[in-house]
Amino acid sequence: NAGDELCRAAYEATGGNPLYLEELLAGDPERSHIVSIGDRVLRRVAVIGTDAIGLAVAMAVLGDGQRLDLAARVAGRDGGRAQVIAHRMRRMGVLASEDPAVFAQPLVRRSIYHSLPDAERHAVHGRAAVVLGEAGLGDEAAAGHLAALIPEGSSHVATSLARAAQRAGESSQAIRWLRRALAEAAPAPPRADLLQHLGSLELVARESASIPHLREALELTTEPSVRAQMGISLAEILAHAGQWEEMLAVMRSVESDVEADTEEVQVRFASLLAVTTAHDAARVYMFDRDRERLEVLSRGPSWAAHALTALLASVSAQRGEPPANPLRMAERSLHDGILLAEQGGGGWAAPQLLGAFILSDATDRALALCEEVETASRRTGSELGSLLAAGYRGWIHTRRGDLARAETEFRRALELIPDDSMQMIAATFYFVVTDVLLERPGLSHLHPTVEAMRLEPAFLETWSGGMLLWTRGRIRLLHRDQAGGLADLRALARIASALRIGPSLAPWRSVLALALPPEEQMEAVALVEEELALARTGTLPRTHGVALRALGLLTPGEDGLALLREAVEVLANSPARLEHARALVELGAALRRSRQPSQARRPLGDGLELA
Repeated sequence: NAGDELCRAAYEATGGNPLYLEELLAGDPERSHIVSIGDRVLRRVAVIGTDAIGLAVAMAVLGDGQRLDLAARVAGRDGGRAQVIAHRMRRMGVLASEDPAVFAQPLVRRSIYHSLPDAERHAVHGRAAVVLGEAGLGDEAAAGHLAALIPEGSSHVATSLARAAQRAGESSQAIRWLRRALAEAAPAPPRADLLQHLGSLELVARESASIPHLREALELTTEPSVRAQMGISLAEILAHAGQWEEMLAVMRSVESDVEADTEEVQVRFASLLAVTTAHDAARVYMFDRDRERLEVLSRGPSWAAHALTALLASVSAQRGEPPANPLRMAERSLHDGILLAEQGGGGWAAPQLLGAFILSDATDRALALCEEVETASRRTGSELGSLLAAGYRGWIHTRRGDLARAETEFRRALELIPDDSMQMIAATFYFVVTDVLLERPGLSHLHPTVEAMRLEPAFLETWSGGMLLWTRGRIRLLHRDQAGGLADLRALARIASALRIGPSLAPWRSVLALALPPEEQMEAVALVEEELALARTGTLPRTHGVALRALGLLTPGEDGLALLREAVEVLANSPARLEHARALVELGAALRRSRQPSQARRPLGDGLELA
């Protein structure tokens, strides 16, 4: 007898469909009297003739939509006889289509397939791989069948799977076939080659599994040129995983191999080192020291040179330099279409490129580029472009103040993050979603996730650590953890100061100033005045208005009201609707506090309407 809990679980699993329920129960050893759908269908098919069972099994193994003549060859049946059997199977309601062969219900095909003994299923897969290969359908058509075989050390199987993965580009299918080729443990292809190919694809997909694969490949390889490229790939994924010290150690270990390699590899190494040092508080001096040399290297024709240009544009925007400079370099990085055409839609350079436009408030251009990144990524079979596009579209909508659309994009992005070990990606997306986390209750469930994130000490001192501190600190302040929030913001201030982070990326000075207690008023005012000076240099209305609002809140009397009015006026000409609403509400609240209720109604009403 089934209890309520089991019945509920069965209903959830099957949706109440009796066929699904019987199939579910057929797998229970205590209910051996229940016959699976596959077994029942094969008994019906046997009425046509004993040879009909073999054809039905071949169809199930090949999958829906395969040519009937191929199924006949796999089953060892004459073509004419196969046509007769297929016609009878359709008349019986087993097939929806005879040629190509399609089962009437996907469940029927799956049930036949899973009801086969392992030995029989493997034998049919083996014949299917041979038939598809002889039919000239290529390695990709046969790869799924070869992958289903038990590994036996076959070089033919491993080589065929490796060739299929090569043709499958940067897709998840290619990753699965390479993993299966490794499991074959065959003499050929060389294990190091398979590991390098697999690790590079996992790198594009930002999967932490690439780390042991690339590390082993690096240990197995002695050829300097191959070592150089493997080391660069390994260092990149270690950085994304937050393994900062190990990443630096890998780069040091292949430095001599890089120096003996081509100019293109040297530029690739230099660009990766630059994106590392530019965002590392302990090593940013190296980036500043080499900036002129990096400008020269960025003029080259390779993808790495274009990526370096995108990085330089991003750093310029992050530091709050006048928008014309980062926008000029960002457009130059797109010249010839090389940047987004390679590395799965631009690789690590794509977020640098998008950031340069977003931080310069060129949000329409950034939105269009999100689509280009996603399209280019899909062409190669990589899913990373979809993740990046969703996350950065969400960032754009956040900065514009459209938090509902931003939340939709962020939900999509969070579903696409490869795994929990990709700490750089997680920290970035929590950073750009900060305003949505604070303002939209639908994402409040992520607050404990942010609180629980732990970065290794060296990684915490990078801008990735700064992003986590920014988000966590503001969440702590929201939950009235004043001490924890201030500790995070002061730690962020140390990192951001070293990296010269401008107010367009994170107005950390004004946020910290407004969180300081009254007895630290002098420090608060100094912080905001510094931010206001930087904002005026950068010339963006958003940053200018945010700083004016903070200074207005810290300044008593009519002077404070004048600053708040100026903030409202400046932000009215900005795409930053959320910041405009905040300034309006703060002005209205300040007018009420100064006993001017009639004058307060207009800004409060306008702020409410925007909100």
